[in-house]
Amino acid sequence: MNNFKLKPVGKRIVVKPADKESKTSFGLVIPDTASQDSPNKGVVVAVGPKVGFDENFDPESLVKVGSTILFSKYSPTEIEFEGEKYFIISESDVMCVIE
Repeated sequence: MNNFKLKPVGKRIVVKPADKESKTSFGLVIPDTASQDSPNKGVVVAVGPKVGFDENFDPESLVKVGSTILFSKYSPTEIEFEGEKYFIISESDVMCVIE
């Protein structure tokens, strides 16, 4: 994704949302509307130039392109770009990085 055309500014992050639909062990599909209280999950596709840089800088917790993250369900601004759905969120709305 080095040639990704969306370039976030400041402490913003562009995220490709993960598919929230899941299946039970019996094969029943649970739609994303069934988990209204769960946070959003996605893969980081672009980060702003100021992400990770403040007085508490910790290089180990830096959100990077390719990181899978959980973020607040109320935070994203949803956009459509070149036929794909993306979220733009603030760095402060990232709850954790999944490794």
